[in-house]
Amino acid sequence: MDFADMRLRKGSDNTRDIVIIWPDFDPAAKQVSLFIAGLSNETAGVEHPVQKDADGKPTMVYLQKTLQLIYANTTDPALRSQAVLSLLSKTGSCGKRKVFLS
Repeated sequence: MDFADMRLRKGSDNTRDIVIIWPDFDPAAKQVSLFIAGLSNETAGVEHPVQKDADGKPTMVYLQKTLQLIYANTTDPALRSQAVLSLLSKTGSCGKRKVFLS
C-alpha cells in the first residue's frame, strides 16, 4: 500500500464534503449503520491465518481504524420519503475493518 503524503491537514481549506447515495433499504428497518474508514492514518498489516499467495506465503491483510455511526429510523414505512434519521451511537473504537488486497 502506498501511504505517501497521508498527513491529516487542519483548517477549512483542507475539509471535504461528501454525499452517500444508496438504493432504498428494507422499509421495516429501524436502524442503519454506517462504517467510515480513512479518517485517520492508523493502519496495520498482519498475515492472513489461512489464505496463501502463489509462493505459499500468508497473504497480507490490512486493518484500518473505522468509525461506526448508528442511526435510528422511526418513520412509518409508508412515509419513507419524509424519513429523518437520528444519531443513536458513534463508536470510534468499534474495531478494525479487514481489507483483503491481492
